[in-house]
Amino acid sequence: RIATREDARQVGLHRRFVDAWPFDVTAHAAWVNSKALEMANITRDTEDPAPGFSYFKRGADGEATGWLIEMQAEFMVLNAIQPITPEYVEQGLRAWMPKFAAAGLTTAIDQGYMFLGSPEAQITGYEVLKQLEESGDMKTRVYTSYYANDPGIDSFAGYNTLKAASPDTRFVRQRVLKINVD
Repeated sequence: RIATREDARQVGLHRRFVDAWPFDVTAHAAWVNSKALEMANITRDTEDPAPGFSYFKRGADGEATGWLIEMQAEFMVLNAIQPITPEYVEQGLRAWMPKFAAAGLTTAIDQGYMFLGSPEAQITGYEVLKQLEESGDMKTRVYTSYYANDPGIDSFAGYNTLKAASPDTRFVRQRVLKINVD
């Protein structure tokens, strides 16, 4: 059985804004409480972002259960709680890059800035990495990805746009085209 927003209520996760954002092991699904659904204005009338692929699992009453399937649905809720902006990405990278280095991690792979959107918007994420490098705060090499999941956008053109706008540096290298069709 998949957990629901009612299960969150029973264990006390409904009391505050958002106490937890548990993803499944693949990060292709997540479980949120009623407060998160309310903040994102997810109701029985909310259309699924990609019906049959990315959607809000619903109960017999048509209400969202709190189980979010695939990234589009996850980001609809996440962005209502904490908008993923370039500033937010930079704050996270500045907080975590020193921890990576301290743990001895020399290389990481970034799976793409899908939450920033188009190829042009995804460039912003890579610019943040380069700013960290230029400031001397980057000690871990990062192989970056262009994330594509919109069949209406030519994935290769998006990758090439990003690659042209983001030439490789010592620590930041664009190497992967991640196409999410699973």
